[in-house]
Amino acid sequence: MANAFRIAANTIAQREGGILKRVFSRIAYKKGRSAAITAVSRRLAEIFWIMTVKKVEYQSKNKQLYDAQIKKKVIKNIQHKMRKLGLTTEDVLFATN
Repeated sequence: MANAFRIAANTIAQREGGILKRVFSRIAYKKGRSAAITAVSRRLAEIFWIMTVKKVEYQSKNKQLYDAQIKKKVIKNIQHKMRKLGLTTEDVLFATN
């Protein structure tokens, strides 16, 4: 069964569009293709489990909502790094001008 999820994750990587493709691309960029296949296959297994055990129909996330969540995380990470370095927004604006 695990191999079937890995094959499905690899197929998702080759397709265009979709939330799982975006997840795959984001993880593959950071940690490599094999880690992305493992992560997406785990998500597929979670979706399969929820659908079979809880009898809940799969509903894909809204792409705009997903993009907004990712943007929010990126902004939070940047703010954390700025605090860690002791920078303010004025310092960043001064450095760009």
